[in-house]
This record gives sequence, structure tokens and C-alpha cells, in this order.
Amino acid sequence: MKLKAENCSFAYPSGRQILKDISFETDRGHILAVLGANGAGKTTLLRCLLGFMKWTSGTVYYDDVPSEKADRKEFRKKAAYVPQAKTMTFPYETQETVLLGRTPYLSLFSGPSKKDMMIAEEAMKDCGIMHLAGRKCSEISGGELQLVLIARALAQQPELLIMDEPETGLDFRNQLAVLNLTEKLCHEKNLTVIFNTHYPEHALRIADQTLLITGEGTCLYGDTEKILTDENMRKAFGVDIIRFNETVDGKRYSAVIPVPLQKEEPHDQR
Repeated sequence: MKLKAENCSFAYPSGRQILKDISFETDRGHILAVLGANGAGKTTLLRCLLGFMKWTSGTVYYDDVPSEKADRKEFRKKAAYVPQAKTMTFPYETQETVLLGRTPYLSLFSGPSKKDMMIAEEAMKDCGIMHLAGRKCSEISGGELQLVLIARALAQQPELLIMDEPETGLDFRNQLAVLNLTEKLCHEKNLTVIFNTHYPEHALRIADQTLLITGEGTCLYGDTEKILTDENMRKAFGVDIIRFNETVDGKRYSAVIPVPLQKEEPHDQR
């Protein structure tokens, strides 16, 4: 799905402005990372893109169709959302949770068909979690649950995959698993992927474009390498940046370390 936002803003009824003049676009086979300080409006942005919250102004286009004219039922099939695993609890077994991804295709009184079950199983295979079949979601790790939630979204057979900080709170191994899976699904399934993250190095690793939200609610958008400069991150996060780059097996990796802003030297008053 091609997604384009033009001059989108969001403010609460109290008048407090969160996002201002947000503009970007992304398309199939591309990953867009969204970064910004806590409270900058990253999750609000995702919720507005999904239609859970309403923009105060501006227009979002889905495949060149303005969101207000889009078929909402069809959009719910094409756009899948992956929440943070740490905020979710499910009393179901893993395969039952993944099967919930087929809900947009079911009528009010119908149950999942054999085809739905096959699609859900294929999603679990794609995410490498078939070994979790039969396990309750309440009994698996946070990293495993995050992969289950991605499989649930994949069972929806979406064109747009929106993920809210999918790697937050996970150990290194599970962070790597989620990043690798996100990149794989984007390219193999030709998905449009948008994900929020607290980690600039994760955006530098897999994102084609980055939307960096500043403290004023405005944004910087473009190719990830061009947006995530030390100066831009300094302005967005209020810290200085030390960056290390390393090439492993022909692929370049970046480590981004925040350090306190250097205090300005006092002026000589003589």
C-alpha cells in the first residue's frame, strides 16, 4: 500500500498541540521508521494513521485515495497493527491468538474456516513460531509473544504493517529476531512497514526512510542516513551523540551512544 501524509496535525480538545504539519510518504517494499523523544507523539501518529484517532487537519492518502473517502472495511483488511507485547495479555493459546488476525474477513456469526486456519498456520511458520503451538500466551516470553503478535498481523494478509515499538523491552537476541523478521516480511511479502522505535541504530539498520519528530511536534523526513545525523538527533533528543560504525560480512552497522550536552564555555568578561 502506498501511504502519503500531507500537512497533518493533531491537537487534543484542550488545544494542546502534539503533531504539526507532518508530511511523508512510503510505499510497498519499504520500511519507514518513526523516532522522537518520549511524549513527542510517535504512538499518536500511528493511531491517527490507523484511524483510531482523528487528525485535526491535513490529509492522509491510501493508494492515492484520501482517507475520508476510503472504504473503512477494506482498509481494516489491508492495514494490520502490532502493539507492544508488554502491554498485552491473552488467555488464549498462540495459534488461537494468531487466528484472530482473520477477524476482518469473518461475518458476525461465522467462525474461522479451514482456509483461515491454514493462513494462520502459514503466518506462524513465516514468523518461526510453530514450536509455540499449544502454548498459552501467558506462559511464553515477551520476545516470543511479540513474534506471535506479528504472526497475528501477518495472518490478516495486510498490505500495510504498522508496529508500535516492537523491539522495546526485549533482550538482544529477540530484538535481532524482530528486526530480521520485519525486514524479511517487508521484502518477501512486499509490505509497506511503519514502525516506532527508541533506537536510532535500529532505524539505521533496516529503515529506508525515517520520520524524526522534534520537540516542537514538527518533523524531519527523508532517507534514513540523511535524517539521522548527529546534529538532527541532538536537536530531537537534547543529547550529544557518539557514533561507531562497523562492517560485518559486508553489511554496515551503527552504534549510537547518547552523552550529555557539552556545556558552553563561559565568555571571557575582561
